[in-house]
Order: sequence, then structure tokens, then C-alpha cells
Amino acid sequence: MPSQTTIIPPTRNLIDEIVNRLDLSTNDLRRLLIVFPGKRPAHFLRKSIAQRIGKSFLPPRIFSYDSFIEYLFIERLGLSSQILQPLDAAAILFEVHKSAKERLGGEHFQSFDQFIGLGLKLFDELEEILLADIPERKLEEIIGGLAYGRIHALKLYYEGFYRRVSEGGYSTRATQLKSVAERMNDLDLSSFGSVILAGFYAMTNIDQRIFNGLAQRENVTFIFQQGPGLLRQLEKLAFEKEALEEATPTPETFFYASPDSHGQILALSYHIKTLIEQGETLDERTVIVLPTAEALFPVIHQVLTLLPEEGHNISLGYPLERTPLYGFFNSLIEVVSTADGDRILTSVYTKFVLHPYTKNIRFGSRTDVTRTLFHAIEEFLAGRSSTTVSLDELESDNSLIERVVRGLEGEDVNVDRKRLQSHLKMIHDVTIRKFMRIKSLKDFASNAMELVLFINAHSTANLHPLFHRYAEAMIELMENIKVSRAAEESFADPVAFVSFLRSYVGAQTAPFPGTPLRGLQVLGLLETRNLSFDRVFVLDVSDDVIPGARGSAMLLPQGLREGLGLETYHDREKLSEYYFQLLVSGAKEVHLFFTESDKKERSRFIQKMLWQQQRFLGQEQRETDREGVRHIRYAIHLAVRSPGAIPKNAGVMEYMRRFEYTATSLDTYLKCPLKFYYRYILDLKEKDEVAEEIDSLDVGNLVHRALGQFFKPVIGSKLKKEDLDEARLERAVGEVFEKAYGANLKGSAYLVKRQVTEQLREFIQNYQLPLLTAQPIDILGVEEEISVVRDEHMFSGRIDRIERRGDEIFIIDYKISSDDTRYKIKRKKFDLENPGTWSDSIGSIQLPMYSLLYSQWAGVSAEKIVPMYLLLGKVSIDEKIESRLEPEDEARGSTHEALQKVIMSLVREINDASVPFRPTEDQKRNCPECAYQAICGTQWAKKGRW
Repeated sequence: MPSQTTIIPPTRNLIDEIVNRLDLSTNDLRRLLIVFPGKRPAHFLRKSIAQRIGKSFLPPRIFSYDSFIEYLFIERLGLSSQILQPLDAAAILFEVHKSAKERLGGEHFQSFDQFIGLGLKLFDELEEILLADIPERKLEEIIGGLAYGRIHALKLYYEGFYRRVSEGGYSTRATQLKSVAERMNDLDLSSFGSVILAGFYAMTNIDQRIFNGLAQRENVTFIFQQGPGLLRQLEKLAFEKEALEEATPTPETFFYASPDSHGQILALSYHIKTLIEQGETLDERTVIVLPTAEALFPVIHQVLTLLPEEGHNISLGYPLERTPLYGFFNSLIEVVSTADGDRILTSVYTKFVLHPYTKNIRFGSRTDVTRTLFHAIEEFLAGRSSTTVSLDELESDNSLIERVVRGLEGEDVNVDRKRLQSHLKMIHDVTIRKFMRIKSLKDFASNAMELVLFINAHSTANLHPLFHRYAEAMIELMENIKVSRAAEESFADPVAFVSFLRSYVGAQTAPFPGTPLRGLQVLGLLETRNLSFDRVFVLDVSDDVIPGARGSAMLLPQGLREGLGLETYHDREKLSEYYFQLLVSGAKEVHLFFTESDKKERSRFIQKMLWQQQRFLGQEQRETDREGVRHIRYAIHLAVRSPGAIPKNAGVMEYMRRFEYTATSLDTYLKCPLKFYYRYILDLKEKDEVAEEIDSLDVGNLVHRALGQFFKPVIGSKLKKEDLDEARLERAVGEVFEKAYGANLKGSAYLVKRQVTEQLREFIQNYQLPLLTAQPIDILGVEEEISVVRDEHMFSGRIDRIERRGDEIFIIDYKISSDDTRYKIKRKKFDLENPGTWSDSIGSIQLPMYSLLYSQWAGVSAEKIVPMYLLLGKVSIDEKIESRLEPEDEARGSTHEALQKVIMSLVREINDASVPFRPTEDQKRNCPECAYQAICGTQWAKKGRW
């Protein structure tokens, strides 16, 4: 029997308990062997021994449980095998999967890229089944008797996998544990004077066999820490346990509720700052616990900056998927996976080249050249209708490259067109083109490693203090992929690499190794196992974090897991509660922060603590203390701000005398004079974005170009039926789309082309031909650019089509909309003598402006001009697509005259120095979609907030 098996109270420091049992009269402790569940307590144990001895010493052998099993497996039992990595295991499982007659997932998971996610989960759960140490017959009964789809095939995967593992000379964590458990009688630990296993809680059936075997040795000691559920865990251990009774003082505990994580960081920062100002020592006895990695960087930038540079230690893993290096690879793989032959989507290409790692690749010793180049390319692509581009097209566009060269003239750098083109090609070659040629996971890993090294050597990425940490983690991961059994697996579809990147690469962590005993500790919850701290701060103690949401991480159904004796969600919750309670109970002062909102609530563990706290308060104190939760609140000024008017100075007045007015600029002024000032005087424009899909503006431009090209050959002549040839129309549409999107249209471009062709064919058949049959039509102009001067002011516009029908001139503007409401004049509201009615009653000044332009340019009276829209987006195309400025029963020219007076009145007002640029009078209508909200301070007026 073991010399001693003890359960200590949670208030007792486990490290001190171990040190108190050691014979420190000698400085040679190598005959001591100590095992913890994890690695971190070893650092604290060595420090504690050093402080007790006070001189140099030879430390004991200290293991984590996994390294202890590996030590027994290799050095004590003389077994030799290569440990199997998860990706290798997934590759072996895929071999089993392909050979199985009845497969998990049925006909799904036919390729490795489809299978890998399932394979990684399956490996974890097969390991659990092996550790459950279930007799083969019972395993077959339980699995075979449950109807969970094809889950009964699990036994075949189980047997096939571990057979291949054994035949290949591999081992897994579970097979090593099982081998040790089966050979406990062969283990000789007599060379150690004392073996201590300390701080264990959850144990599988195999673990229990190992513990029971170790318990037969007199030099073995177990030390457990009392906590929720421990006694139930120890029931199957076949040896007596002695509990040390001790009064359990309650730590001073503070609870903080915040509306969001920012409030938690703010409160934590305040506490740390206060402690520093009070002269408190923040050493390794103080810990900030981060149950999730999301709060790590806010803590680094807002809390740890209060401490000296060497005043803290971070020891937890940070998910690779949250690092900029992963974002760089994710953007790159997205470019490759969405490519169609040599053409790539402009939206994903722009996202990749504007990533900080890409756009800061050095040109010689300069990075501003590359930034200028890629922002010029972004602007170039945003100005095109096409949603795709080829790399060759960008590299060979001399006008684009020359524009960048001109923009860099005068800079202290030698840039010419050929060097810049070579630089762009080099970047494309080492990134996009290289990854377009990958055939296997080995290719992917090799290229990824080379690219990380390239970015490190040729970009400013290495100036980021954490880049090397991310790069090392990525390179190590890619090295493992290169030598794995899955290295030669090929992905037929490039999209599969996106899935692989996200499911496997992104799930890995980049460690934040530090000096474990230096300053304030920042740890994950699991890293606090077996350690005691005086002062504890725990962030995000919300129920979806501690104990955590149930989610879908487990592959096997809960009923089946329970039948097999595997860990369930309930067991995981118990594990979380155990370590959380140990952390809290072992401290002197505890601060627990959590978010309470409509989406998050406090942890059930906090609720239990508050309930217990209230039980011990007297009635009077209970009523005054309420819950004992401090609520973090913000002082936010929520007053609605309305923008002020901007007066006109001499410079503005001089500029306006040379200004050329268009219908669009006057429409803008009519709705909001302040917006006119920002857009046309300050020339502040929204940045053109590279479109992911063809939007309505693009469709409108395409339709205008197609119709312009179709009618241009008949300018200056009478329109004839043979001029309305549908084949010629289709060619015009095809040429416009080919120029915009290339010859091989696919996806949205192909569908839009078909829709536009069909709609314009109906336009010719159901509107244009019947109209031509009814009366002769002379085409006078197409896409006519007209500029005139009136009352010393310049006006301009481009008219889609001008034609004569009888003795009337028709000014036509195409709209792809089906509704003319936004353009119409609301005659009942319009009052020429009351300018206050104009903004609300005039939809657009476009048609009267065109009438004014053509009337003065051609010398035609307004009475003979008929301005109208053709609504090409209507479902039914006929004569009703005409939307005229004036109804046919209205006196010709009356609306023209009135609205032209409005135009001239607006122009005079704009040029009146005494009238400032005022904000709109209708914020509800004009502010929600405005691009200048941030300047005006009207973000509160967003759509849906009224």
C-alpha cells in the first residue's frame, strides 16, 4: 500500500504540501519523482524548493502526466514506437474509411479533404473509447444495439484503426496508457526513494488501473485536493484516502457585472492601476485568468502596459485563426480557390493585396512604392464593371503602371515602368501563382513555409513584436504536415484548401511562452491547475464560457457516450466547476467579472456563490447588500447632434463662378445644401469599392452602353424596322459584356447578360417596333454630351437619346427601375412661389435640366420638347414604360417653365454669399443613407432608428 494517500482542503497550497513532505537536508533530490496533471506546477515547485534550501541543488524528476506515461512506456518498459499526430491519425482513419463496406456519413466524405474534419473528431473519440477500457463484447453490444444512423459501423473503424496503428509501429496517447496499465506488474520504480502524484481529478478507467497499480508500491504517495465531485471520481480507486480536516476561510470575493467585455477590461485596468498606486507588489502571487483568448490583446494593451516591461508573464495558447498571419493565408487561399482558370475575383484579390503583409513588401528598401501600387490597382479595379481580372492583365497594363510611376515622381526612389512591372509579377509569382499550382498537402505546407520566410525577409511584418511567435508556430505546423502520412493527399478542388486551413490550421494555437515565475501571471483556466494565488482576477465568468456552451464538439451522441462510460457534457461541467472552485478557494482575494446582456448571463457557478453568500447574511444585511454585485456603468453623452450651417467665404464664391452645374449636383443641393458643399466644393467622395457581384449601377451602365451602341449607327436618319434587328442587338449586348467581363462569362455575369438580352429584346419587340409602326422616328442623337451657358452660369449633361416624332422632340433617359416614384414631380405639393415645398415635391431635376440644355443648345422652344424616362425594369414592356415630365393632357411647357425657374433660382441661391450651406430639413428622409454622416455627426440617423 502507498505510504500515504491524502486529500487536502482547497485552502492548502499543493506546492507547499509537497515541499513539506520532502527531505531537504540534502541538495540532491534526483531520487524523487513527482507527477502533476500539467506542466506549469513544476516551475513553482522548483522555486519553492530553492527558497527552502537556499543554495544550488539537483532537482527531482518532475513530470506532467502525459510525459510521465511516455517515460514509463519508453524508459521503464523499453517499448519503442513513433507517437501518432492527429493529422497522421486522420490519414489512417481515411484508409479505414475507404475500405469500409458501410461508411460513416454514407456517400459523403469521399475525398480526404471532405473527411479530415470527421477524421480528427473521430480520432479523439476512438481514443476516449480505448481509455474507457471497455471489454470487446460489451463494446459490440452497446454500439450494435444503438440506432444512430450508421454509428454501428464505429466498431469497424475502432478495430481497423488500432490494427493499422500497431502494424505501422505507431503509438497514440491512449495506446501508451493502455500498454502501461497492462504492464504495471513489470514496472520497477524502486530506484526512486519517493514517487508523488499530486493534484489529479478526472480519471478514465485506464488511469484508474494505473493508479491502483502504483498504489501497491510503498514508495508512492497520492495527494488530492478537495473540491466538487472529487470523492465520486475517487470511488473506483482501490485504496484508502485520508482527508485532512481544516477550517475553510471564505476568500474576500467581489463580483462585477458589465454590459460588455470592454467594461470588464476597464474595471480590471482600474483595479491594477489602484494597486500599483498603493504600492502593492504584483508578483507571481497575482493572476489574471482568461478562460478564452478573446480578451488577451485588450489585456495586453490596456492592463499590462501599466506594469514594467518585465513585470508580467503570459502563458496560454492563442488561436492561430485570430492572428494576422492566418488572415494573410486565408485571404491568399480565397483568391486561389475562387479563381476560374487564369481569372480571379477582383474583390478577393483586392482584399489580399491590401493585407498589411502584402502591401508592405519592400521595393528595394522602400515599402511605400508597393502600397502606392496596390492602392492604385484597387482604384483601377473599382472603376471597372468586370468582377474578374487576370494577373497577366494587371502586369501588362502599361497605362496603370505608368500612372503609378508618375505618382511617385519626385520621390527619392528609382522607379520605372519595367522595374515596377517586375516587382508586381514577383509578388504574384511567390504568392498567388505559386499556390495555384499546389497538388498535395505537402506542396501546400512547403509553399506556406517558403512564403512565411519570404514575408519575414521582404516585408515589414517582422517589425510587429508578435510576428515571430506566429511565424514559428506556423512553420512548425507546416513541418509536421510535410512529414505526415497525409502529406501526399491531393485536394481535387482548390476550395478544399480553404476548408483545411480553417478546420485544421486555424484550430492550432500559437503559444505565448514566458518566464513562468516573473511578475503578474496571465493564464488560461486550465493553466491554473494545482496552483494557489493570493489575488485572483477572472474575466468573462459568463455561463457560455464557464462551464461553457454544450455546442457540437462531440461526435458521438450523449446517450451513446453515457452507455460507453465516456465523458459527457455533464462531466465537462463538473471538471470546470472543480478547477474553478479550487482557484477561488485557494485565494485570499477574488475578483470575478462577467457580462450580463440580452445574449449573455453570469455563470451558474457565480449564481451558486452568491446564493451561498446570501445564506450566511442576516436579514437586515441581506436587504441592504442585495446581491453583492457591482455594476460597471459608462458615462455616455447620448444627446442627438444636428449639424450646423457653413457660411460661404470668398474662395467658395470664386469657385462657384466657375462651377459647371449638372442635374445630379442640383438634385443634391435640393435635398441637402450641406451635402452639396461636401461633395462638390470640398470634393469629398466615397471610396469606390471593388464589387463582389454585379450591382444595379453596373447593370444600368451596361444597358446604357448596349443601347447606345445599338442606336448609334442610325443617328441622323429615319429609324426603319430593319434597324431594329434582334441579332444586332444581341451582338451589341455581347460586345459590351465581353469588354467588361471577358469572353468566357460565368456566374453572375452570365446570368445578368441573359437577363439584359431578354429584357432589351422585349423592349425592341413590344415598345420600339409598335411605336415605329405608329409614326416615323428620326434619331437625332445618342449619348449626346451638351454644355451651355445661361445667365453667366455653365450647365452640362449627357442625354441618352434624342429623337423627333412628327414636330416634337423627345428627350429620353433610360432607367432600369420599374418605378418612377423617386423621379416624379408631386404636383399637388409643388408650389413655385414657396421654395419650402421644392425638396419634398421634386423627385429629380434631371428631365427639366435636359430640356433646358437641349432647348438652348438646339434653339428649340420648350413647347416642342417632350422629356421622359423609359422604365426598362418593368415586368411588362409596352407603351406604359414611358414616364413623361408632363402628362399629355397638361398645357405643354408649363412644367418646363416652372422647373427651369426652380433651376435658375437654386443656382442664384448657391451663388448668394449671404445664404450659407444649410443642413437638410428632412433628416429622416435624407440622412440615413448619406455618406457624410460621420462629418455631420448624424450617425444616429441611420436607417431603422426612427
